[in-house]
Amino acid sequence: MKKTLVLFLVVVFLATGCTTKKQENNNDSNLSPEVDINNGSAKAIEDETDLWIYYENEEAEFSIKYPHNISMDIEDQVDFYLSITNQDVESLEGTMGYNKETAEKNVKSLENGEYGEGVDFPLEVSKKVREIMGVNAQEFMVLGRFEICDLRLERKLYFFNNDQQIVITLIVAKDNIISDHPEYLTVNEDNCGKDMIWDFEKQDQFYQNLEEGNLSGLTQEWFDVFDEIVDTIEFIDNSSSEFSLIQGKWSSVGDNDSIIEFDGDAKVDYYRDQKLLEGKFKITDNLLTVTIDGDTYKYTILNVSDSDLSLSYLPRGNTLDYKRVE
Repeated sequence: MKKTLVLFLVVVFLATGCTTKKQENNNDSNLSPEVDINNGSAKAIEDETDLWIYYENEEAEFSIKYPHNISMDIEDQVDFYLSITNQDVESLEGTMGYNKETAEKNVKSLENGEYGEGVDFPLEVSKKVREIMGVNAQEFMVLGRFEICDLRLERKLYFFNNDQQIVITLIVAKDNIISDHPEYLTVNEDNCGKDMIWDFEKQDQFYQNLEEGNLSGLTQEWFDVFDEIVDTIEFIDNSSSEFSLIQGKWSSVGDNDSIIEFDGDAKVDYYRDQKLLEGKFKITDNLLTVTIDGDTYKYTILNVSDSDLSLSYLPRGNTLDYKRVE
């Protein structure tokens, strides 16, 4: 089993591990965060997330950003806590579905655009497939575990990359929901004393109102910022030479009217200058994976150079040859 590292866990249910890089803006520096100190050139700040804390997981090959008012340290007195865990699928032995057998099934389900088997204790109405740069993930919300007195607020993203199971969780303290929206809570003195617990009949409406942005306070902020954080996820290309070389337009050797274009992480198919298909792609160990509207297409990269590109379409194995369009 690989040695693992966990940045922060609120609920310990996995043996976790990752190789990480975390970069924060230096508040004591006289340099603005948008200045590149290596060459002195100013960088344009496109949006607020350009100034967020940057987290990189080399083992699972992805990066993510999060605001400075969110902590990954349980000791910090903040409103929101962020947990990021990863573990090699082969070594999974967790509970609540976080195990190897479930992971292997869900890898296949998610590749096909299906939610797959549930893990943890998801609120049924919150379960959905979310696409991130061509990779599908389970997204769901957890409001409690194991017994009726448990009151919690967690949004989770569960997905796989580079043979790693990744779980991203954003948590808000239960005191916030108690103060923000007590109308969704009740009391069960026989089982829980005078503590506020969920009114289970109102949980679906609670989620729907959050999704529509109809609630207020830190509870709505927690829900919304999760989406903003997830939108910053990028997958690290460890085949940088292939990724760089494949960029641009390529015409089919057999049909000059058939053009494919790689632009960033997007792949576009044209015929006679008419756009036919567009999707996201990634390259891992000479394998080109393209996702279009939930469908996945895989190609072995036989050759890519400044002028030539040869792909083998899987599983049929037919070769597709292209020349670069200048």
